Amino acid sequence: KQSGVLCCLSLGEAGSAVIGGLATCRAFCDCLIHFYKRSKMRLSSIKFSRNLAKLLDEVGGRKLEQYSKFNPSPVSISHFLEFGRSANTDQSYLFMRKEIPVRLANIMKELELLPEELQQQHNFCLTQDFYVESFQDILRYENAPNTPSVRDEFTKCLQTIRLRHKDVVPTMAEAVMQMKSQHDQQHLDRVGVTSCIQYFLDRLYMSRISIHMLINQHTIIYGDEAPLSPIHVGSIDPYCDVPMIVQDAFNNAAFLCDQHYLQSPTLDLQVVNAVNQSNIVQTVYVPAHLYHILFELFKNALRATVEAHEDAVELPKVQVLVVKSKSDVTIKISDRGGGIPRCETKQMFNYLYSTAPTPDMSVGGMGSAPMAGLGYGLPLSRLYARYFHGEIRLSSFDGFGTDATLYLRALAREASEVLPIFNQMSRQLYGKPRPMVADWTDPSSNLSQYFKKQCVMRGNHCEKVISNNNWEKEEEEESLV
Repeated sequence: KQSGVLCCLSLGEAGSAVIGGLATCRAFCDCLIHFYKRSKMRLSSIKFSRNLAKLLDEVGGRKLEQYSKFNPSPVSISHFLEFGRSANTDQSYLFMRKEIPVRLANIMKELELLPEELQQQHNFCLTQDFYVESFQDILRYENAPNTPSVRDEFTKCLQTIRLRHKDVVPTMAEAVMQMKSQHDQQHLDRVGVTSCIQYFLDRLYMSRISIHMLINQHTIIYGDEAPLSPIHVGSIDPYCDVPMIVQDAFNNAAFLCDQHYLQSPTLDLQVVNAVNQSNIVQTVYVPAHLYHILFELFKNALRATVEAHEDAVELPKVQVLVVKSKSDVTIKISDRGGGIPRCETKQMFNYLYSTAPTPDMSVGGMGSAPMAGLGYGLPLSRLYARYFHGEIRLSSFDGFGTDATLYLRALAREASEVLPIFNQMSRQLYGKPRPMVADWTDPSSNLSQYFKKQCVMRGNHCEKVISNNNWEKEEEEESLV
């Protein structure tokens, strides 16, 4: 610019005209910069939200509202068995083409209610697009004829939907991690984002588990997919050998432990069948779900044991107790890994909490978020347990070890799906947190704190009196002089 001005000065009047043009151009650029900054400020103040009805066509938007008003129909394990053994392809096709869009629509409506901090993330938008595309695919068969060719196409459509949603868990995990890296934790807690996301992820992943369960049953029984065993009904094993799955999950977890720490504890397994007084425990369950739960629990137990006794000559064993009664199948995993402080026990099932180092989210693309360090092992395991009315409970002895207890329903007719429902109550839970008036005393406001505060106040008062006396003494000395 300086060389241009010098050149213009040597051109006389023509140079003056050029200089005037440069000044005008500079002023114009300043206006553009000012306009850009003001526009950016206005855009940043606008709430970011994607309306899923606008991502669909007109018919799809109306169908989304229609299906979201229906409640999903929970299915028990006994119903899955009966339906898989006696029903035909026609009945399954008619049920699936109505139930799948209901479950998709219920969770899709909740995607719109999430905080702006999460909706701004790219991977969250990808998850929304997955559900929109799957909803559009399934709507094509809403009024389609019930013919063999259409049923075959429908089965392939279900397989495509299952494949599309395969990476929903890591994709959403990466979106949450990106949000945490962009916003301060105090801000997220203050506006209620943390509790809101915890509530939503439980519902999102439970809905995903249920949809995958329905699709697996249909594609294995009526499609070209083969079951893992001839006696399986879809993905359900009527004679699921619990101790065998315990041993299999422990062996694989110990293999990973050996790779990472070059050592691993051994297993001490005890089996009790209180029904027939034997050491054989079988139940009707989904082996893949049970394996997933046990594998995650064993990974935590082995890691804690090795890190707590890394200098020991011999590692303490991991004790497992399997008990079957008339109502429940209980699996207790006991380790001597040092335990967990009682104040941190509730956080162990939080998606935003992990004892492992936080992974680097700056590398990798869609679906490449590592699960280690995201705190997803225990929360997802508890969802798999709760899916058929089970539960996981942690009982820790800080300084010694932890007991992780898995409860399963022994009766197939009582093991029914637990599904999220979109209604006015769930809509309110996504709103901003309301200030609650405490009706219990605050543990931090006790007598010791009161006396400590009084001592501080008295100390300040003494300092003030001493300083005043010194000031008066100095005044007297000056007057004498």
